[in-house]
Amino acid sequence: MYCMRRTGILLRDMVESDIADYLRWETEETEWQLWDAPWMYEGRSAEQCAQELREYRQALERRVRDAKACAPDDLRPRLEICLDDSVDPAASTHIGGLGSYLIDDEFNVDDASGVHRAIGLDICDMRARGKGHAATAMDLFIEQFRARGLSALYCQTWSGNVRMINLARKLGFRECCRKPGLRRVRGAVYDGLTFELKL
Repeated sequence: MYCMRRTGILLRDMVESDIADYLRWETEETEWQLWDAPWMYEGRSAEQCAQELREYRQALERRVRDAKACAPDDLRPRLEICLDDSVDPAASTHIGGLGSYLIDDEFNVDDASGVHRAIGLDICDMRARGKGHAATAMDLFIEQFRARGLSALYCQTWSGNVRMINLARKLGFRECCRKPGLRRVRGAVYDGLTFELKL
């Protein structure tokens, strides 16, 4: 299993037991949804939620299979954030995840032909918030891309997500694109933001 460690944080490949955590975070411990693309969670019917949950479970199962199929030196587009509290990485306390995706020159998500890599994270376990884990995890994740010779990384959020904006700035990201009025969240309008980190 691929792992990266620093200052009490372990990043590792996804394992089967992580699926239950993600399903719980999707249905019970949902506070994180107020910050990570909250517009995706507004206005859904019960039927839509049920269908999306079935599809989500299947996607999680694919992620586990994909992680098992990765060679040790493969780029990890997604890693799980855990506390480094167990000798067995698979048994460490799972608190969230990191992911990456491709964006085009106009900073739109485009996994098919995008040319720039954007990264993001969620600390879903509220007990793990406010302890610096997000900064440690994101900085460690960035190392993987720096080691592969990328010249820049991006992260995207909305102007109401002050915690993510502050994290991006703390790690050296600088705002490079603002799309005014792009997002409507809980009845208010916010800008879409893209930040760039030169590596």
